[in-house]
Amino acid sequence: MEPLTSSYSIRVSTFNVHTSPPTESLHDLLGFDLDFYGNNKLNSELLPDVFAVGLQEVNDYDSWVSAVDHVLFPWDTVRIHQTRMSGILLLVYCKRSIIASIRRVKCVQVRTSTTKGALVLSLRISGVSLALIACHLTAHPDKLRNRIQEYLNILDEANFPDQVQSILSHDYAIWFGDLNFRVNSCFSEVISLIRNHHENLDGVKDKRIIQALIEKDQLTLARKSGEAFSEFNEAEVGFWPTYKYIPFTEKLDGSRVPSYTDRILFRFTPNAYELIDDKIRLDMVCKGYQSHERYLLSDHKPVSASFQFLAFHGIPHINFLPVSWTLGSQKDVWFTTRTLIPLAQDVIAIVKSSFNSLDQITYQVSVQPKESKDIPPRVSFSQREKVWFRVSFAGIVLSQSESYSLLYLRERHVLGISPPFQVDL
Repeated sequence: MEPLTSSYSIRVSTFNVHTSPPTESLHDLLGFDLDFYGNNKLNSELLPDVFAVGLQEVNDYDSWVSAVDHVLFPWDTVRIHQTRMSGILLLVYCKRSIIASIRRVKCVQVRTSTTKGALVLSLRISGVSLALIACHLTAHPDKLRNRIQEYLNILDEANFPDQVQSILSHDYAIWFGDLNFRVNSCFSEVISLIRNHHENLDGVKDKRIIQALIEKDQLTLARKSGEAFSEFNEAEVGFWPTYKYIPFTEKLDGSRVPSYTDRILFRFTPNAYELIDDKIRLDMVCKGYQSHERYLLSDHKPVSASFQFLAFHGIPHINFLPVSWTLGSQKDVWFTTRTLIPLAQDVIAIVKSSFNSLDQITYQVSVQPKESKDIPPRVSFSQREKVWFRVSFAGIVLSQSESYSLLYLRERHVLGISPPFQVDL
């Protein structure tokens, strides 16, 4: 088996938006700091490979999708998944350059009540499996047993029979959302801790105070007792409670005990491939875990985390011969494959090189699964020994000069992408 030579990064964000529209910029939540002039400070080389965004209590789905698109699309990303259930919305994006490394994207929905539950997305990236669980669990301090049971129900019901069986069977899993676990304390005690801190330490967070709150946190206690989420890890919490605030102010709402309702947890199986090669060990590291206090539109503060994880060396299934295309002419497209058997239901699609979604296909044709008896013109001697396949496009397909790419698609999964090519007049 090939070694774990690839490293991928993923940024996960969760936000209970309290039915509000996206009236505030999402740059900070998604990791894009802006300078005085509104320009991004992030270096494109440091851009995460994958973004996962989970939102709860969403009313206007389209406006929130557009708001996330607005931040991420200028950075050569593609939205590879979008699912909603009741008020829960899950959006997943990846760099355009790695889209052919992502396979078997499938989502299941698990309802735990009329408005609560989880969206569980399973995918493979460069040979390893990743589960993303965006959820919203039952509210109220006295409903701890309900939340624990909902966790167990989601684990039991989120199954993928045709790929990885369960959440815990995945090589990697990240669970995020409004988990609604509360701090077992009285309001006055928590407020006194936080107010004294702000007055005495000029806003610099004191880890001792946060630790005192986390020690009474229901999720922390449930993990320690093994009742829920004991299979998952959580990075050190270094931020104030994320709930409950008076919307459009910085003030805590006195109707609820301040709590860490919004969380991101993760797990991985280091020795998942031990029977194949004892030198292969998976690894996932949390590189940052923070809340975003500047957001005021909700009674929650959003939370984000960044992770780095290992995968196998990704090799595309399909390789296209470089394309040159003249506007209005018929064109033969040639491709070869190392490990994949082409199927009649596969397609080759034309997209603009700047595409951000698989909904932006300009034109597509079915693949001819039978190998060509001909050899592509102007190929090297070594390339002549490969098995080649040919697909023909009519001349009316492209009507304007533009930069395009070819995608090899199987059930809307990208198995190969060509280098961009310019269509000349």
